[in-house]
Amino acid sequence: MITKITLTGADNSIDPKQLVNISKEHPLVEWGILVSNNNFGSPRFPSKGWLTWLAQGYKGLPEMNLSCHLCGRWVRELCFEGKTEFISHIPIEIFKRIQLNFHAIVHKINKKEFLEALKSFKGVQFIFQLDDVNNDILKVAQDAGINAVPLFDTSGGAGVLPESWPASVGYAGYAGGLSPDNLAQQMPEILKASDNKPIWIDAETRLRSEDDKVFEEDKCLEFIKQAYKYI
Repeated sequence: MITKITLTGADNSIDPKQLVNISKEHPLVEWGILVSNNNFGSPRFPSKGWLTWLAQGYKGLPEMNLSCHLCGRWVRELCFEGKTEFISHIPIEIFKRIQLNFHAIVHKINKKEFLEALKSFKGVQFIFQLDDVNNDILKVAQDAGINAVPLFDTSGGAGVLPESWPASVGYAGYAGGLSPDNLAQQMPEILKASDNKPIWIDAETRLRSEDDKVFEEDKCLEFIKQAYKYI
């Protein structure tokens, strides 16, 4: 059932060493690291220095699961111009998956440049945020042979549960309002929607403090604990 537990939004409020230590104990954990061209060092978006420290920790634990969650202008440029400028600002080599966050904003694609850019990343799985606005982009990638999978997330990082969970036709992720407090109630519905196919789950907003300034380790550990019941 659950093959990965993605915890998104680690930033400068938590020591990267803590992520490494949790990964040692819980190898199914994946850290979703948000990156954007103009948000380095703000809540949910770590600074470049923090990313360098994380890369050092990764060298000591290469089996650690890390996904790069791309946001903002860099996603638009990748889709329409095939630009991969973002790789010069982050330690791209540590990420096993790259997620494109569309946030319910229509993204135009230039098919040729877009697909060539995706194919330039060897051995990387791409995650496409299905927000009910840009869902067709996933099929474009899959039809071209890209290793691309869907993440059902109409919340867009706002921490809002959907009225119902979408059905999946293959490996997929589920996100949107999941928390340590509601996972036990939501998982039966997610498993029903996925027809017990392999999935991953992703939490973000509800792993943070009330003022959104702190990525809280205790909430992460409780979410992991609840998720392990469905592995």
